[in-house]
Amino acid sequence: MSVVGAYWGQRQESQDDCAQRLSVFMSALAVISPALSQWYSKTTRKNAPKIVMPREPEQLLQYLKPNRRDTDQRPIMELGLFFGAWNGANEGVSASMQINCGGYSRVVGNAAVISFDPRHSPTLEVLSSVLKAAVEAFDPDRALVRLEGQPSTERQPSVPLTYTREAGFS
Repeated sequence: MSVVGAYWGQRQESQDDCAQRLSVFMSALAVISPALSQWYSKTTRKNAPKIVMPREPEQLLQYLKPNRRDTDQRPIMELGLFFGAWNGANEGVSASMQINCGGYSRVVGNAAVISFDPRHSPTLEVLSSVLKAAVEAFDPDRALVRLEGQPSTERQPSVPLTYTREAGFS
């Protein structure tokens, strides 16, 4: 499995702010690859209809849900907002997206993660572009591409696969 992840600490943001960041990210993904141009709501029901995720911030608001991790299922706002989507295996590439945004708890961080099916992972150039898009959209403290099951000879030194706020891309 290949994973692109961007991670940042406490940053209290409104639902509108998170929707704006998510919109920027999804719009960039659509430009990077046709396989990442369309996203669908995740469902647990087999044969459930695909619900297309919008890219406009005002329409994304309804899909950014507060994390509910308490016994009474009330929102715990300091844990931030959650968004999850699947690309529907577009263009033969299966990917899932999980975003946690707006959290300001000392024990739970924020993240934007896209996981790719190991059998149909995109090229290193696409993964690197997704990394750059995540950094631009979410302004994380650090970000990386994690490759599993790929020989080290496939890594091209000119393709940035890590980012830190202090050092930039490498």
